Amino acid sequence: MKSPLPLGLVLAISFSAVQALPLAAQSSSPSPSPSQRALVPPDPPVDLSGPVGDEALPSSRAKQRNPVIEPVPVPTPRDDALPIPTPTPTNPPEVSPSPPLPQPSPPELSPSVDATATISIAADKSVSISSRNGTFERVGLQPNQLVEIIVRYPLAKIGRLIVPAPLDGGEIVTSEKALVPGVDGTIRFGFRTGQQPGVYQVALLDGAQELGLQFWVLDQRPARDVPPIINPGK
Repeated sequence: MKSPLPLGLVLAISFSAVQALPLAAQSSSPSPSPSQRALVPPDPPVDLSGPVGDEALPSSRAKQRNPVIEPVPVPTPRDDALPIPTPTPTNPPEVSPSPPLPQPSPPELSPSVDATATISIAADKSVSISSRNGTFERVGLQPNQLVEIIVRYPLAKIGRLIVPAPLDGGEIVTSEKALVPGVDGTIRFGFRTGQQPGVYQVALLDGAQELGLQFWVLDQRPARDVPPIINPGK
């Protein structure tokens, strides 16, 4: 006859057998069949209509990605601040104009010449004559022709008064009755001949000497009856 087991050993064996039963049941349970697996509900679909990007993030994370830049306060100028110095405008130094260069003196006339004259008888044509012994060469003109006369005196005559006067008709054209030779010794005036052909003379009076300009108004008479003139082709 066998001896009975101690009571504590029996209790321990019984507790171990109880714990092993669930594990054996789990390992021995069959895997679900394909039909059983089809009954498992699928995962819910993802909703793409909602916010994406930063909008889907929590407000705290969105603020971290797009931080708000606060405006920098502009300091208000103080009443006791020193004013900014303003530069005083300065005018550029005045440059005085250079004095005109002295004009060279014209060459002196020959001692045998009393004066010279230039008669402008057309826009592009002039005649040069000279006076010896008080008389200029004779110049041929047309009736009622207006010419410009420039007479050049020796430098000793500068500052003297010269009065031109017609002796045989014609007209002196000038704004002044008496003319004064300039620094180059010249005077300028106009003379208009008369209608009648023949001689026309103009006296140049300076109180101490008289010079005579001579003109001849041409007509249809033969050349042999015309006195010598310096411009026969006129």
